[in-house]
Amino acid sequence: MVIASIYVGCLPHTVQDQDTGELIAGAYNRFVVHPPGYPLFLWLEYLATHLIPWGTVFWRASLLNALFACGALALVGWPLRRSPLVLLVLLPLAASPVYWRYAELPDVFALNNLIAAAIFFLFFARPVSTSRAWGLAILFGLGAANQHTIVFLFPLVAYGILERRSWKTAAQSLALFAVIVVGSYLSLFALRHDALYSWGNVDSLGALIDHFLRREIGTFQLTAAHVHATLGTSVAYFLLAVGTEPFALILIGLGSVRLREKRYAVGLFSFALYGLAICLAFSLPQAYVTERFYILALIMVGSLATAAAARLPSRSSDWLVWSGAVAALVLVGVDISRCAGVNDLSQNTIVEDYAINLLSMSRDDKRAIFILGGDTRVFSMRYAQTVLHLHPDAIVMGLENIFDQARLDKLRKLRPGFGLARDVAWVGGSREVVSNMVAPNVGQFEFYFSRGFASPDYHVTYLGLGRRVTAGHGVSVDYDSVSRLHFRSGLPELSEAREFDERKELYSEYAYIYLEAGLLAHEPAKAGVWFAKALEIVPYCLPALRNLCELERSGTEREQACEAHWRDLSRREWNYF
Repeated sequence: MVIASIYVGCLPHTVQDQDTGELIAGAYNRFVVHPPGYPLFLWLEYLATHLIPWGTVFWRASLLNALFACGALALVGWPLRRSPLVLLVLLPLAASPVYWRYAELPDVFALNNLIAAAIFFLFFARPVSTSRAWGLAILFGLGAANQHTIVFLFPLVAYGILERRSWKTAAQSLALFAVIVVGSYLSLFALRHDALYSWGNVDSLGALIDHFLRREIGTFQLTAAHVHATLGTSVAYFLLAVGTEPFALILIGLGSVRLREKRYAVGLFSFALYGLAICLAFSLPQAYVTERFYILALIMVGSLATAAAARLPSRSSDWLVWSGAVAALVLVGVDISRCAGVNDLSQNTIVEDYAINLLSMSRDDKRAIFILGGDTRVFSMRYAQTVLHLHPDAIVMGLENIFDQARLDKLRKLRPGFGLARDVAWVGGSREVVSNMVAPNVGQFEFYFSRGFASPDYHVTYLGLGRRVTAGHGVSVDYDSVSRLHFRSGLPELSEAREFDERKELYSEYAYIYLEAGLLAHEPAKAGVWFAKALEIVPYCLPALRNLCELERSGTEREQACEAHWRDLSRREWNYF
């Protein structure tokens, strides 16, 4: 109850980063979301967001997610429910930064954890029976209808079913699994596949199969990211993740040495298989991208630890066990003090404020087309449109799949005058947006970019957030647009860190209008005022500080102090510019 109350107290009331905006807007509006579609999660969140009578839509979705996370903890700790050893396993798991974060963020991972914990619980339960085999098959089917990483628990499910030594039971279990998976994915036909913000056009069996197999992203590719680091970096991230459960790892070690159960060996094999697959598949430098996939490993570690502790002979004195429990409490206290501020999303509105503010830059929604990079920008704005009903007539396009044919066909129906310079296929990250999309349509539509657009062939207007691209030439600054910006939370909700933080990246974009105003200023004194304003709004705006230092070219103590400040800020903060 204590853990549940902490989670619920930290739940966000507004849309957050990564895929959460797409998933909850999809569940609420019955949109098809990115492959494989996550039908189980989508329908459960659809019920939660429509039936829970209090809170915002996002808070309702987050509440259900927190219940999934708490249920997973209960199943992991159940074998040790009468032993203080349960504290050694559950407390570090519940307080680990990544588990805590995704207990609050309404994504598919908490539900995946609940199903995985249930599979481990049933797998280690006795006696062997037909109902146990059926239960494993049902859980595995539900897992496959949610998140495909559940496939790494196939060794447990297969062994648990075959333990019954009955081909009839095996056939029945396979039939149950097939009915659940096929039925779940067929339910995607009940979604609004023709909506602009539905992924692709899942209106045929072939399209549904492609969606299930993730062919647009890559069938055996767990993320759409293509930036790679070394295998050693990926292994280090994985070890750091599972290292948050030191006592569980000790119990697993004892179980590996002293237990001779085949079931335990199968459980260890599944964990090793998943760890190897994750390290090979995720050679990614951004921990925030991969961290969510480590949570299943934490559930595996916790489940194996409680299974080992429940089967090991009890030879330790009570004082030793309680000493370990006290040590666990100390470590958990350190984790809570370190992560409480970061994981308390109850007052954090940065992402939703960003989406609302960027949409407010539109002068004419019927003509506005936003072209943005990054899932958080795109999905949060679509959430604001389809759930909060703000600027619903504007069009929000993501760079990552901007030339997707199904979405372009839907766009042409909504905007009959819209067309491309030529038929363009999305190939290997090529973004021919300006020549093929902006150029033939700029006379009829206004294009909005969050950052990174500069061209002498168009008129670029810097806004309070983002920039507007219209026909003409030159650069201007719309100072009045700043008055349309509204903030409910800001920098106090963000911690200073050298690691990348997507919310800080979004917040950094409020500085661009002042940076551009400073660059356009003809007098150094006026330029300095604008750069100082950028630094006031975004204190980690390195380009503003760099420009201020350039203006202090007198060799005085002020210039030296400015340079020292810039070097110090460069060491402490990620450069988002």
